[in-house]
Amino acid sequence: MTVKDGKITGVKLEYHGDDDKYNRPKGYKLMEQYIIENDGIGKLPEILANKDGEIYDAVTGATNSARGFVSAVNDALNRSAKYKKDGVEQKIRSISFEKDSLKDLILHYGEEVDLSNVPIQVTYMNGQKERITLSQLEEKGLECSLPLKFVPEPEDKNFYNRRRDYDLKISDKNSTAKNSKGIQASRRITYKEISKIEIKT
Repeated sequence: MTVKDGKITGVKLEYHGDDDKYNRPKGYKLMEQYIIENDGIGKLPEILANKDGEIYDAVTGATNSARGFVSAVNDALNRSAKYKKDGVEQKIRSISFEKDSLKDLILHYGEEVDLSNVPIQVTYMNGQKERITLSQLEEKGLECSLPLKFVPEPEDKNFYNRRRDYDLKISDKNSTAKNSKGIQASRRITYKEISKIEIKT
């Protein structure tokens, strides 16, 4: 992306990663023109979400890739604005949860949860990748929206049968990099077999 005198003068998708087969030259050209004309992503997220219009038609079959392109442009603009404001170097490019990293994490009301060993992957601006656990967040300059150890409780203690949603968000203090996963807490249900029935008359 090229910016001159505070205005976007050029933007081009040069690398598709693993999505080369989803390349839509006409669609991306239209998106690039839109971004330049609107000096930002404007209503592109809405256009793709509403599945309507010339731009959407041109990227049909590659809408996830197109959303990724829009997200990358927006992230670049946000990073640039942040750097202009605070001058802090941004070393982290992205944060991601490993596949199935939360699969075995079951939250029950009244029982302590320990997130310390949940793994995430940190990708740096130089392309280096590092696997860490949430217990290492502080030394890496990262923050977590939840305490690493806490006891989940229902939002209303009169209704233990309702599930409660928690947002586990990891963010970098010095950049715009962040990622989040939803986790859910509920009451523990225990099934017991009757071992003895005593009837008195």
